[in-house]
Amino acid sequence: PYTHSEDFPTLGTGGRSAIGGLTYYADRYKSSDTKLPEYYSGAVFIMEWMRDWVKAVFLDENGDKTRIEDIFTDMQFAHPIDMDFGPDGSLYILEYGPIWWGQSPHAKISRITYN
Repeated sequence: PYTHSEDFPTLGTGGRSAIGGLTYYADRYKSSDTKLPEYYSGAVFIMEWMRDWVKAVFLDENGDKTRIEDIFTDMQFAHPIDMDFGPDGSLYILEYGPIWWGQSPHAKISRITYN
């Protein structure tokens, strides 16, 4: 919802444009030094275009949500619109930039590696 949600308080308030993400599997990147930690294996990464965040959703064995965690809290995103894991386990996020409805000098692809 646009307002505070009792069921999902960490999602924030305001404009909304949630983007379903992808599931991270650490074992796909065994030899990588930049992959995310095993801790995130099985987590679903989601984004919010209007609220400019990326979060990890953890599920139980039945596929039910157990928790939603803020991640990359020290990063400022500019309307994330798509993401994918690269062959080394780095997370690539396509950022649309400020709403200009055209070319934006702030649009970019961010590469997030774990160190």
